[in-house]
Amino acid sequence: MGLPFRGAAGLRARCALLCSGSKIAGVRIIGGAILVLVALRVFGWLRFSSRGRWLLPTGGAAVGFLSGLAGSAGPLGAAVFLSLELPPVAYIASEAFTALAIHATKTVIYQRRLGLDREAWLLASAIGAALVLGTWISKRTIQRLPPRQFQRFVTALLVIIALYMLMIGR
Repeated sequence: MGLPFRGAAGLRARCALLCSGSKIAGVRIIGGAILVLVALRVFGWLRFSSRGRWLLPTGGAAVGFLSGLAGSAGPLGAAVFLSLELPPVAYIASEAFTALAIHATKTVIYQRRLGLDREAWLLASAIGAALVLGTWISKRTIQRLPPRQFQRFVTALLVIIALYMLMIGR
């Protein structure tokens, strides 16, 4: 008796099953994953040493995949980066760079599929400018926070976001 969903045909079948599920279920799965990652980190079961950073490409692939399915997996990526225990500015910069890569890729892929018009690009540009301004303001704030306090703050935000995703599903 063979394993179900083997080979390339199996991969397509698994993707079809995942993609056919509701977006609400996907968002709840991401919320649950965030809570698991936060719990693993808080209890000290998830720590990356300099030799253990090979796990990051795996985490990145999971975040990218879930982002493609659910539209966004930013909080999950934030939880992965939080486990690195980077200084606050390095944490933000690392997460921001990966978000830029994910969103640039999705822009190229989905723009062709959706045929975004001029109005959509103008709105996206305005939102992008607001994000840049918010980032600039927050940088000044996080530079003054001790790293441990910053980590606690981000952990609390992740728990709130994950609980919201689990309960509301969007």
